[in-house]
Amino acid sequence: MNSSRTPALANRGFRTGAGGACEATLFRFTCTPGAQEPKSKDVAAVHLDDAYAYVRRRYPELRISRIETGELIEIVSGAPLD
Repeated sequence: MNSSRTPALANRGFRTGAGGACEATLFRFTCTPGAQEPKSKDVAAVHLDDAYAYVRRRYPELRISRIETGELIEIVSGAPLD
């Protein structure tokens, strides 16, 4: 049976880094709702496309006004966040 998912899209989690830990980039999505304080959500992902898709699914009401690329972060393989 053929899968509709391509192998490249099947495993788009964190990538394994040189030190053995999983690596991802931290993206910050900011919205400015009128005169209130800006709200922001931080998402760790390998690709901006993956982070954006997650934010759109998880926070559909968030009106994104700015996306910032943060640092490269590491997570120990097998951690609950991986």
